[in-house]
Amino acid sequence: MKIIDAQGCLGCHTIDGKGGAVGPNLSQEGNRGHSVHWIEVQIQTPKVHDPSTIMPDHHLNPVQLKTVATYVDSLK
Repeated sequence: MKIIDAQGCLGCHTIDGKGGAVGPNLSQEGNRGHSVHWIEVQIQTPKVHDPSTIMPDHHLNPVQLKTVATYVDSLK
């Protein structure tokens, strides 16, 4: 959660009842069927999946990116 907090993810996304409502609620993201790789791409370069998204690119190092994507994938 340190990385998520530092990146300001909860300004737009909700996790376990905390956060904003601009972006999708991530509390059940692991049930959506996306791979960890898909989530990594969504975090790093979201316009690849949706060119009209307002979600900014997040420039995380590979370890941070894998950590956040794996965590988001675990939310069920």
